[in-house]
Amino acid sequence: MTFLYSSLSILFLSGIILISKHATLFTTINSTEYLENSYKSSKYQITDRYILNLLYKNELKDQDDELCYSLKQKLLSSGFIGTSDKEYFVFNNSSSSHPLLINSCVLSDGNHRILIKSNPSNQNIYNLNTCVADDKYICSFEED
Repeated sequence: MTFLYSSLSILFLSGIILISKHATLFTTINSTEYLENSYKSSKYQITDRYILNLLYKNELKDQDDELCYSLKQKLLSSGFIGTSDKEYFVFNNSSSSHPLLINSCVLSDGNHRILIKSNPSNQNIYNLNTCVADDKYICSFEED
């Protein structure tokens, strides 16, 4: 009986020590390296949610050539873009050869790039792709 109790206490003690070692190991790792994200909780994420809401309510013009201009006007009148923020400009259509990105109109402020186009089979469905392109002028998913 003594042997049973002593072996159980050794097992419990080694389990507690193992858990405490893992806890100290995980707390010493710099967690900001893994959680650093320039998009999460940024003004770009809020802007994208606003755009999705516009698309859901079907408040944008359906024609592809006017889609980005309509979106730009809605963004300017929404108040999400302040006077100190960079202005969004409409650029030429995306040069990507991906089927979901071909001829997407592009709206960008230099950091935040928005690609949008209506679906040819159903005008009420839109393809929306955005990214934060800090170092490049195009998104990584646009590269061929």
